[in-house]
Amino acid sequence: MYTLLSLNLQFADFEQYEVIVLDNGSTDGLAEKLAGFTAHYSLQVVLYRRRVPLSRLFNTDTGYDFAGALYEEDLLRVRTSV
Repeated sequence: MYTLLSLNLQFADFEQYEVIVLDNGSTDGLAEKLAGFTAHYSLQVVLYRRRVPLSRLFNTDTGYDFAGALYEEDLLRVRTSV
Protein backbone atom coordinates (compact mmCIF):
# COMPACT_ATOMS: atom_id res chain seq x y z
CA MET A 1 0.00 0.00 0.00
CA TYR A 2 2.88 2.40 0.72
CA THR A 3 4.04 2.13 -2.87
CA LEU A 4 0.56 2.88 -4.19
CA LEU A 5 0.23 5.85 -1.83
CA SER A 6 3.61 7.22 -2.87
CA LEU A 7 2.62 7.03 -6.53
CA ASN A 8 -0.31 9.36 -5.76
CA LEU A 9 2.23 11.95 -4.58
CA GLN A 10 4.36 11.91 -7.72
CA PHE A 11 4.61 14.91 -10.00
CA ALA A 12 4.08 12.93 -13.15
CA ASP A 13 1.59 12.66 -15.92
CA PHE A 14 -0.62 9.93 -14.49
CA GLU A 15 -1.75 8.97 -17.97
CA GLN A 16 1.81 7.84 -18.74
CA TYR A 17 1.66 4.69 -16.63
CA GLU A 18 -0.61 2.17 -15.03
CA VAL A 19 -0.23 -0.09 -12.02
CA ILE A 20 -1.39 -3.69 -11.99
CA VAL A 21 -1.68 -5.42 -8.61
CA LEU A 22 -1.89 -9.20 -8.54
CA ASP A 23 -3.26 -10.34 -5.18
CA ASN A 24 -2.39 -14.01 -5.04
CA GLY A 25 -4.97 -15.13 -2.48
CA SER A 26 -3.53 -13.07 0.35
CA THR A 27 -5.15 -13.18 3.79
CA ASP A 28 -3.75 -9.92 5.17
CA GLY A 29 -6.72 -7.73 4.26
CA LEU A 30 -5.16 -6.29 1.11
CA ALA A 31 -8.36 -6.69 -0.91
CA GLU A 32 -10.31 -4.57 1.57
CA LYS A 33 -7.59 -1.91 1.66
CA LEU A 34 -7.48 -1.73 -2.12
CA ALA A 35 -11.27 -1.49 -2.33
CA GLY A 36 -11.16 1.73 -0.32
CA PHE A 37 -8.10 3.17 -2.07
CA THR A 38 -8.43 6.02 -4.56
CA ALA A 39 -5.65 6.20 -7.11
CA HIS A 40 -4.80 9.23 -9.24
CA TYR A 41 -3.53 6.88 -11.93
CA SER A 42 -4.79 3.84 -13.75
CA LEU A 43 -4.91 1.08 -11.14
CA GLN A 44 -5.99 -2.40 -12.05
CA VAL A 45 -6.35 -5.03 -9.35
CA VAL A 46 -6.58 -8.75 -10.03
CA LEU A 47 -7.70 -10.79 -7.01
CA TYR A 48 -7.42 -14.56 -6.88
CA ARG A 49 -9.63 -16.54 -4.52
CA ARG A 50 -6.87 -19.07 -3.87
CA ARG A 51 -3.10 -19.05 -4.19
CA VAL A 52 -1.76 -19.70 -7.65
CA PRO A 53 1.81 -20.94 -8.17
CA LEU A 54 4.06 -17.98 -8.88
CA SER A 55 5.46 -19.70 -11.93
CA ARG A 56 1.93 -19.76 -13.35
CA LEU A 57 1.52 -16.04 -12.71
CA PHE A 58 4.91 -15.09 -14.12
CA ASN A 59 4.98 -17.44 -17.09
CA THR A 60 1.50 -16.75 -18.45
CA ASP A 61 1.85 -12.96 -18.77
CA THR A 62 -1.00 -12.51 -16.30
CA GLY A 63 0.23 -9.01 -15.51
CA TYR A 64 0.13 -8.05 -19.16
CA ASP A 65 -2.95 -9.85 -20.29
CA PHE A 66 -5.02 -10.29 -17.14
CA ALA A 67 -8.23 -9.10 -18.77
CA GLY A 68 -8.36 -12.36 -20.69
CA ALA A 69 -8.70 -14.20 -17.35
CA LEU A 70 -6.30 -16.93 -18.41
CA TYR A 71 -7.43 -19.13 -15.54
CA GLU A 72 -10.99 -18.04 -14.92
CA GLU A 73 -11.59 -20.73 -12.28
CA ASP A 74 -9.06 -18.95 -10.04
CA LEU A 75 -10.06 -15.38 -10.80
CA LEU A 76 -12.25 -13.71 -8.21
CA ARG A 77 -12.70 -10.27 -9.74
CA VAL A 78 -10.96 -7.52 -11.62
CA ARG A 79 -11.35 -3.89 -10.57
CA THR A 80 -10.29 -1.04 -12.79
CA SER A 81 -10.18 2.58 -11.73
CA VAL A 82 -8.86 5.70 -13.37
